Order: sequence, then structure tokens, then C-alpha cells
Amino acid sequence: MAKQKVVLKLSMEDAQRRAKAMKCAVGLHGVVSASHDGDKLTVVGEGIDSVALTMLLRKKMGYVELLTITAIDEKN
Repeated sequence: MAKQKVVLKLSMEDAQRRAKAMKCAVGLHGVVSASHDGDKLTVVGEGIDSVALTMLLRKKMGYVELLTITAIDEKN
């Protein structure tokens, strides 16, 4: 499977909500790293189920919008 980067938009007003979103994201199978920038959560991994990630975050956090899914080319 190829590595991919998933960018989601969700409301993260305080540190507690950011920590909750990050914990949900890194707990998913195949996730290598997760980072946030403002209201955007970027998840990088191999074989990530973006729909399952979005539904999990919607269940825990409320409104979540899936912005982009891009493949990452590994150049060795």
C-alpha cells in the first residue's frame, strides 16, 4: 500500500479538543503521524481508511470536513 496524507478540517478551540482529535487520529490502524495547524488536522500513514477516520472524528468531535487525500511518493 502507498503512503497517503489526509487533511481534515474540524473545530479545535482549546488544547483539550486538540488532544482528543489527535488521540482519535493516531489510534487508527495505519497512521504514522498526525499534526495540526489551526483548524486543520493532517494525518499521514499507510493504508488509512479516510472514511472511517472522518466518521470516528465526527462521532467524538462533532463537525468534521474531509478536505484532501493525496498520495505521497517515496523517492529512494
